[in-house]
Amino acid sequence: MVAGLCLALIFIAGELALEWMGFGSPPMVTLNPGVSYELQPGQSIVRRWPLSEDSVSHVKTNRMGMRSDEIGPAPAPGVLRIYFVGDSITYGTTQVDQDHIFTELVHHELPAILHQPVEVMNASIGGWAIENELEFVKEHGIAGASRVILCLNSSDPTQPKAIYSNGLGMRTRPYAWPGGYRELFARVLSPMAFRLLRATGLHWSALHEVASDPGMTVANDAAALRHNLALLDQFQSYVQASHGSFSILYIPFIAEVANPSIADQGREGLKAWASTHRVPLLHVRGMYGSTRLTDYTLRDHTHFNRKGNRVVADAIEQGWNTLTGVQP
Repeated sequence: MVAGLCLALIFIAGELALEWMGFGSPPMVTLNPGVSYELQPGQSIVRRWPLSEDSVSHVKTNRMGMRSDEIGPAPAPGVLRIYFVGDSITYGTTQVDQDHIFTELVHHELPAILHQPVEVMNASIGGWAIENELEFVKEHGIAGASRVILCLNSSDPTQPKAIYSNGLGMRTRPYAWPGGYRELFARVLSPMAFRLLRATGLHWSALHEVASDPGMTVANDAAALRHNLALLDQFQSYVQASHGSFSILYIPFIAEVANPSIADQGREGLKAWASTHRVPLLHVRGMYGSTRLTDYTLRDHTHFNRKGNRVVADAIEQGWNTLTGVQP
């Protein structure tokens, strides 16, 4: 009797501790046929270490399901509205506090550089490909943005449309209680077991989905590249028809920084397309030459930590004329 009560109290205390750290409250997504999946609006999530890079991180979404401040239907006169669209690199992961992802750094610092008020929209989520991003923009419009910046990384030029997977660390509905233990298993213990089994040559198919993020693999696929470049034609046309200007921000994976040849096909195809269509393209290069590339990433060695986000924000601010096609 006493032992059972003690175990119950320990179980409850563990659940409360996990929920305090942020386990059990992953970002929620909405499924739809066009975009496939997108962040639910109006979320406010707190993550604490070890789910956060620092002691605490915040994730908030506005009424449009964007990881950025609320915006009106159109910007006020004299306000520059910028619309970033991307995948998990742009989203920043839940480990990095919202104030420290590169879109928010630019949001708060660009006004002093351009000498005018700036609003930033950040439509992004883990795993999105160009097709998902185009469908989101077409579904929601550009809300009067002057500049739409499509943020692409090493995998995007040859990545097919992403389909929702629980492996993205997001859910369509909340966990049933106890959520803390459920997410601890899903986000930490299952991936560890999957990597261990894979290293020993064994396979556990139920865990394969946990390790799957469709935006993390750089593929060599000429047909997919042609398809995605055709989608960029549509992207540019839609933005221009909506009275906005279209730009591309290319952010290489750390793996590409170390070995540029792995993304030659997609990167060079993207550059050629941008040149032909006269779309400004800024290639982030601030990490080239570093001998400690992992200094810029989180524990997964792919997504950027605060330092990596700082590099991307610096590249945007310093290369603003290039990104917007303005001649110096």
